[in-house]
Amino acid sequence: ILLEENTSLSIEEIAARCGMNYNTFRKQFAKAFGISPAQYRIRYKIAQAKQFLAAGLSVSEIAVSLGYPDIYSFTHQFTALTGLSPTEFRNER
Repeated sequence: ILLEENTSLSIEEIAARCGMNYNTFRKQFAKAFGISPAQYRIRYKIAQAKQFLAAGLSVSEIAVSLGYPDIYSFTHQFTALTGLSPTEFRNER
């Protein structure tokens, strides 16, 4: 999926590469996957983060590698989606 391979591209850039404007892309994507492209990307990043945590990477390394502006943004989003902080998630594994 383009969103998985190009996490550094904006959704607008991905839409353009697909030959669509942003609104058309967003609507078609949501119709196909049941969630917005932005939500899909967030869920993908959190799934990647879980794998990185299991592999022993530090929380700050994960935040940087997934393109978060800082560790706090990453931790907030991870906690909101999983119900656990990254450290709590690692400790439960």
